[in-house]
Amino acid sequence: MAPFPEDDELEIDVRAIIAEEAEAARRKAVVEAGRRRAGVTGAAMAGIMLAISDIYEPREREEIPIVEEAPSDPEDIDTDGIGLDVDGIEMWAPPPDESD
Repeated sequence: MAPFPEDDELEIDVRAIIAEEAEAARRKAVVEAGRRRAGVTGAAMAGIMLAISDIYEPREREEIPIVEEAPSDPEDIDTDGIGLDVDGIEMWAPPPDESD
């Protein structure tokens, strides 16, 4: 077995790598700007502000769509009304009035 996976086994997300490198460069620039302005204290404050920013403003995560097949075609509740069964109690609501 080779120590490295074959080329066809690699799944590299180049866009994600580029985005992470850009974010790291931005964070480093913020800390360097703090160091230039106020020395070590400025760099520490910039780092603390970045950490607090990560806590209160987390990065947006990619939403993964969840697809689930329905056992039947959807019903049209605007024409048929809607029926439910909750804990053995059957309920039904008529369709909305056309005047609304």
